[in-house]
Amino acid sequence: MMKHMARSIILASLFALFISTPYEFAHGALAKDFKEFQVKEPVFTAEEIAYLNQFHYVWVGGFGNELVSGYFMENLKAMKDIGIEDISRLSPKSMYGVNLNAEIIIEQNLPNLISEGHRKPLVIFAHSKAGAELVRAMIIKPGLILDGTVDRLVTVQSPLRGSHMGDQARALLGMMSSWMDGLHSMSSEEIDKSIRQALNAMDPETRNRISQKIFYVVSEQDPRQLPSAYAALGKMMRKDLNRRNDGVVAREHMWIPGFGTVLGKLPASHTQLVFPVKGLIRDGTLEDRRAFTYGLLHNIWTTPQDLTPASGNIRSLGDPQLLSRLRICVSLLKR
Repeated sequence: MMKHMARSIILASLFALFISTPYEFAHGALAKDFKEFQVKEPVFTAEEIAYLNQFHYVWVGGFGNELVSGYFMENLKAMKDIGIEDISRLSPKSMYGVNLNAEIIIEQNLPNLISEGHRKPLVIFAHSKAGAELVRAMIIKPGLILDGTVDRLVTVQSPLRGSHMGDQARALLGMMSSWMDGLHSMSSEEIDKSIRQALNAMDPETRNRISQKIFYVVSEQDPRQLPSAYAALGKMMRKDLNRRNDGVVAREHMWIPGFGTVLGKLPASHTQLVFPVKGLIRDGTLEDRRAFTYGLLHNIWTTPQDLTPASGNIRSLGDPQLLSRLRICVSLLKR
């Protein structure tokens, strides 16, 4: 009886291990590259640049992008400095909700990019709220990925399972929050409708195929290292501040369990990877932006798409921590 119970506990633990894989055991090369490239920028070979130039890169700004003239400026310059040719930037309207912006992206933004002569597959980097909008777009219009128009989507610090700021806006503004649809649409309830319910409506085969092309960058930062501008968010973020976060979004809300792959966890605030050194919020360094950008490009070069598992949960079965824990579980089960 006791032996049977012990085996049940071990099996439950093993199951929990795989459930937690998207976050805890995702391929961590991005975090490693970020740390290394902050000290010394990588040297991309002619072969690597030629491969990377097979894609058209699109950077999509998040909530408040209209107020930040240098949004992605240093990321884009880093790409141009090594010879990346096709780069675009999109700026969805902040006051539009996630669903409306997703429709505009599908019906106007992406078709316009293609009609301008860009015929290369798109690699999309979407920051903050834009990540939720692009994930929604890929879910309701999976043909964008299935027909090769979009090669992959990388969300960066996005509130994919809601934002306490959105919840606060809903609670404080009530019906008036419809005037600020952009903020309201990031509430836990609205994001659930926009993403989770839409995901549940997908057929399993299509969901798995789309999952292979969705990637997440998650982050957290020591509150003591956040820019002073973040102090004003303290009260609104009170609930999320009890969790690991980047000053705006809780780390655990930046990815979707069972769908897509976490590229890595970075030690960064919400603006550190994409805002300019001189701007509305002075955060991080130029080296941070360049290291992050080159880390993303290096990941594209080193990770062929056909190696990504259909489940989207495990990036590398060669992860030593994962294999070690699996061996322990198997040995215990044999006793």
